[in-house]
Amino acid sequence: MRRLIADIYKIIYHITGSKVISLFVAIGYISLLNLLTIYGLVILTEEWQPDLMYVHRLFIFPYIIVTALAIGAFNFYIMLPLQNLNEEINLKPVVKPIIIYTVVSALLLAYTMLIVR
Repeated sequence: MRRLIADIYKIIYHITGSKVISLFVAIGYISLLNLLTIYGLVILTEEWQPDLMYVHRLFIFPYIIVTALAIGAFNFYIMLPLQNLNEEINLKPVVKPIIIYTVVSALLLAYTMLIVR
């Protein structure tokens, strides 16, 4: 995840020129993809493991806020120390893993939505 966040950070930084906005957008985007992936996997494996019902409850409204903040904080913790990001700004970002992870998360969510109906 660190590599994905760093590559998204570089792309957003070259567009906006702001380090803070780039960092929060990159962490927010990867956190959203992580939430979608975890939700999709929990829904798909809930019949095999009935205990995942408790994990599924973390995605209901009041608890999703805490879950999202926890995943965002974890992704921020992964990025520490932030000085390494400043050194990597001039390196070329690799876009392929970002696209692949986005497509996999979107397909997993779409398949999950088809199953839930």
